Amino acid sequence: MQKDKNLKMLEDIFNERTQDFNKKFESVKTEVTADSLHDLRVSIRRLQSIFSLLKMFPAVKIKKSITKPLKSIMNPMGSLRDLYIQQEIINKIFIRKNRFVRLCTVKIDKKIRKDEKKTRGAIESFPPDFMQQIDIEKIFLSIADMDVHRQIKIILTDLFKKFLSHRQKADTDIKAFHRMRIALKKLRYTSEVAQVFFPWITKKVLDDEHSLQQVMGNIHDIDVIIELMKSQSLQDRPLVLLGEISISRLNKARLDLSKEFTEKLNVILSYQKEFVIFPDIADPMSFQTAFLLLLSDIKNKQEIKEVKDALEYAKNIHIIHPLRTALILTEELRMQDAEIITAALLHDTLETKGSVARRESIEQHYGPRVASIVWALTKEDAEEKGVEQYLEKIKQNGEPAKIIKLSDRLDSTRFLDLKNKKKQRAYWKSNINEIMPVCMDISLPYIQFFYAEFKKLWNKMDTDVKEGMELPQPASVT
Repeated sequence: MQKDKNLKMLEDIFNERTQDFNKKFESVKTEVTADSLHDLRVSIRRLQSIFSLLKMFPAVKIKKSITKPLKSIMNPMGSLRDLYIQQEIINKIFIRKNRFVRLCTVKIDKKIRKDEKKTRGAIESFPPDFMQQIDIEKIFLSIADMDVHRQIKIILTDLFKKFLSHRQKADTDIKAFHRMRIALKKLRYTSEVAQVFFPWITKKVLDDEHSLQQVMGNIHDIDVIIELMKSQSLQDRPLVLLGEISISRLNKARLDLSKEFTEKLNVILSYQKEFVIFPDIADPMSFQTAFLLLLSDIKNKQEIKEVKDALEYAKNIHIIHPLRTALILTEELRMQDAEIITAALLHDTLETKGSVARRESIEQHYGPRVASIVWALTKEDAEEKGVEQYLEKIKQNGEPAKIIKLSDRLDSTRFLDLKNKKKQRAYWKSNINEIMPVCMDISLPYIQFFYAEFKKLWNKMDTDVKEGMELPQPASVT
C-alpha cells in the first residue's frame, strides 16, 4: 500500500507541473517579457526534473525525442532571458553610463531583438499536442513495483555529490563554476519533487538552494558581461581606459558576490549529511539504480561494457560487497578510471574460497592492468598464514591496488557491527597493523578521505574493541 501511495504522490506532482507548464506557456504566447520567460523556464525545469528523475529508475526508458520539444523552446528563451538579466545588471551597476558602457549595451540590445525573434518563432512552432504524445501512464506502470521512496533517495544522493564534485575548481575555473550552477539547478528542482517524501527537505532547505542559485546566476551573468567588455576591439585610447574602469567595477561587484556565494554555499554544505546517503544496495529494489551510479561519469562505450561485464562475471560468487567497494571509488572518491572500477568489481574473483576465474582469463577479458591489480588483491593459500607476502604484492602494484584495498576494507568495516566483538577487534587489528601502514602513502586527497572515514567508524567502536590499539594518523594529515 505504501508503494502505491508513493507512486500516486509522484503522479500528482507530474500532473501539477504539467498544468503549470501549460498555463505559463499560454502566458508567454500572449506577451514575451523577462518575467513571463522566467516563469516559463522555471515551469519547464520543474517538468524536466520529473523526466530526469524517472530516467534514473532502472526500468524506465524515456527517449530524447519525448523531451526534445521542451529543449527547442528552452534554449532560445534561456539566451534571451540571460540578455535581459545582463541588461538589468548593467543598469544597476552603471547608473550613469560612460561611452564604453553605452557601446556594450547597444550590442546587447541588438542581440535581444535578434533573440526575441528566435524565441517567438520557437514558441509558435511548439507542438500544441506535446503532452498528449507522452504515454506517462505507461512510464508510471513500469515503476509500479519499485520502492519509489528508496530510488528517489539514491537519486538525491547522486545529484548532491555531482554538485559537490565541482567545488574545488569552481573558485578559479569559470566553466567549473557554470557546471556547478547547472548541477545545483537539477538538485533544487529534484528536491522540490522529493519534498513530499522526505520531511527534512523543508521550505528553508529549498529557499537556501534557491538563494544560492540566484547568487551563482548573478556571478555567471557578470562573468559574461566582463567577457563581452574584454572582447571589444578598440583603437580609441579614452574608450580603452573607460573599458578598464568599467571592467574593474564589475570585478568589484563580482568579488562582493563571491563572498555571498561562499556564505550561502556553506549553508547548503551543512545539509550534506541529509542528502548524501550511501545506497543500501543489499536492498534488491535499489540494486540496479546503485549500479547505474558506477556508469554515470564514464563516457566511453567500450569502458561501460567492460564494467557491465565485470559485474556479471563477479556475480558468480558474491556481488554486494564488490559493488559497494566500486561505489566508494566512483561516488565518494569521484574516480572515473574504468579499469580501476572493473578491478574493484573483480577483486574477489580469484580468492580460493570462491574462485570463479584464473588470472589469464581476467587478462584476456579485461587486459593486463586489471588482471595485475586483481592478482595483487588476491590472498593465496600460503598468504592466509603469512600476510607479509600478500601486503608486498599490494605495495608493489602501486596506488590503484592500495586505493581498492582501502575501499574494500572501508566497506567491510562499515558493516562490522554485524559481527561479534572478538571479530571486530581482530578486523581492526588487521586494519591498523597491516593494511593502513602499507596503503596510506597514496595521494593526499585519498589519504584524507580514508583517514576521515576510518576515524568516524573507529570513534563509534566500543572501548573494549579498541583497547590497546590506536588509529594511526598519516603524517600528511593534520
